This record gives sequence, structure tokens and C-alpha cells, in this order.
Amino acid sequence: MNTDPGILCFQHCDKKVFCFELPHECPICHTDLSEAQFKLLPIRIPYPFVRAVQHPCSILIKPTAGDFLNDYFNSVDLHIGVTDSSGAVVEYDKRGLQRHKNNSWNQCLVLDGMDESWADQWDEAL
Repeated sequence: MNTDPGILCFQHCDKKVFCFELPHECPICHTDLSEAQFKLLPIRIPYPFVRAVQHPCSILIKPTAGDFLNDYFNSVDLHIGVTDSSGAVVEYDKRGLQRHKNNSWNQCLVLDGMDESWADQWDEAL
């Protein structure tokens, strides 16, 4: 499953702009971009988000509600989870301790990963 929407970056009027598709005009100064002089040509940036199930023995974060690309602001709470050796997420939420493999962790950031040689000890601790 590919969740990469293709994040683009370009620089115009001394600002870096991130978008999913190039706009017809600069969202900052409203100059027609078809005739613009770019300081940084539009580039596609590496997709930073991962699916938790593909990162066993890791510590992950995601927005408590929604996802990073559509719902996140720096004032929004983040939620932390830990994956076991099979990629199942172990988390604590309002329902208590949860262990599951579901789509709510398909757009998260890996904070740290454990060497897989420690997988048995990692699972035992969870």
C-alpha cells in the first residue's frame, strides 16, 4: 500500500512552499508561477512517514486524532506507540492498554528502532 501523496517543495519570494501539486500562482505573493523565476526548482521530497507494521521493535508517534498531512498543527497532541517484533502496535489510550494491527498507524514517524536481535526481550517487556 503506497500512502505517499508526492510532497513537492519549491522556493519563491524567499519562502519555501510545500504542496501536493504545483499551484498556478504563488500562495504567498500570488505571482503567476508559469512565468516565475525560481530560486529552488520544484523538487519531490522524500516521504517521511511509515506504516507501523513495517517497523517491528520501534517507538513511533502520530497525531492523537487524524494524520500528519491533513490534520496536524504544532498545537495538536501527539500519541506514542511501540511495536512488537511482529509489527503490532502496543499503545495506551482512553480504553487502556491496546495491542493491535490496524490502519490508524499507517502514517507515523519512527523515533527509534531496536536491534532485531533483542526482539525476544523486547516482546517480553511489552
